[in-house]
Amino acid sequence: MATFGIDQIDANNKYASAYFETMMLFSSSRTEGKTLAGVLAAYNSLPANTNIVFSYSVNGGAYVAMTSVTNTILQLIEAKLSVGSIGSLQIKVAFTVSSNDAPTMEALDVVLE
Repeated sequence: MATFGIDQIDANNKYASAYFETMMLFSSSRTEGKTLAGVLAAYNSLPANTNIVFSYSVNGGAYVAMTSVTNTILQLIEAKLSVGSIGSLQIKVAFTVSSNDAPTMEALDVVLE
């Protein structure tokens, strides 16, 4: 059997360190200074002992963790902050899993001032 570089999904074992990083955001205004006001994730499910965690990278620097608040009524996780002097911006979203439970994220919004 040939190998094609495709991994088989195992629905019974979630990857404990799953994350994604955005491409550079707002690249059309790369030469203009911006201020990051917040990051917001809408989720469909957030099982017990799971979480969605945000970090940001400004101008190619190291990722900085954000403190967030969970709104269980609207099913939102939100981090509010004020980080200025941004030319390029990337967001990292990490998922905390618990056993075979993992959060399900619907949308990600990045808010500039």
